Order: sequence, then C-alpha cells, then structure tokens
Amino acid sequence: MTQAPEQVTEDNALVSALYAVLVRLPHVRIDERVDKTGLAILHELHRAGTTRPSDLAALMHVDLSTISRHLQSLETVGMVVRSRDPEDARAQRIDLTPRGDELFVQFLEGRSASLRDAIAQWPAKDRTALRLHLDRLADDLSRLAVPARTCATSDLTRTHDTTETP
Repeated sequence: MTQAPEQVTEDNALVSALYAVLVRLPHVRIDERVDKTGLAILHELHRAGTTRPSDLAALMHVDLSTISRHLQSLETVGMVVRSRDPEDARAQRIDLTPRGDELFVQFLEGRSASLRDAIAQWPAKDRTALRLHLDRLADDLSRLAVPARTCATSDLTRTHDTTETP
C-alpha cells in the first residue's frame, strides 16, 4: 500500500517537527559517566521498571549486544543492578539502582525546567494534550516490531540551510 504524496509530506513534517524539538531542547550536563544511550536506557528502565535485557533491547529497537554493552557500563558506575529472573533462573532482570534513579530524575528535572519555560504561556489543556499525545506516540512506537530503517546519504536531499548544525 502506497501513501498519497500529501500524507508522506505530512509525515515528514511531523518527523521534522519532532527532530527540531529534540535538537532545540537544551542539554543538561550531568557529572556522571553516562552517554546518550546510557541515558536512554535509564529512561526506559525508569518508565518500564525491572525488565529483561532482551525485552529492553526490543523496546528500544536495538540489538541485544548493544544493550548488553551499555548495561555493563551502567552497572560498572552503579546505575543499574542485575538480578535473577524469578520466572527463569537462566535469565536476568535489570533495574535502576537508587543512584541511577536519582541521576535520571535530576536529568529529567533539568529538561523539564527548560520545557516548562518554553510552554509557560500555553493553556493548561494544551500542555496536558501535548503530554497525552506524546505518551500515546511513545507507546505506539514501542509496540512496533520493525527493524530500524536505513537510508543512504546519497539518497537524501537537503532542504534546509547547510550552515545550520543540528
């Protein structure tokens, strides 16, 4: 099933708008050795709770080896802890440590302050609607069981000023 050009244009505009938000959301400096992927893992554990590494990989749409490597790093710095899965003694479960949870909450609060300032003039119903729609989008994206899509850079056309850096 092919999409109408208008729908493709609308979908691209939505992705572009989401990307612009992510790029413009101020970075929050943290005093810990946690990279962007580590923060993404802390986010998913904060949101989902205790989970198996394989389920976390599926949720994040990344390879289990990638998750395992980052979990080992996070475990080394005391952000996550492994335990035996009570349903399958051969499997492990991963959870945030109090330190990992505290670090993620600090990061989240820093980002929240920036977002709160940006939408301070919005009516409360618009702020609530934004949160509900973003939660719904995140949940729907989590349920997709599709591999990551790739695109060749030679196929891309740039439609923005090349002096900008994302």
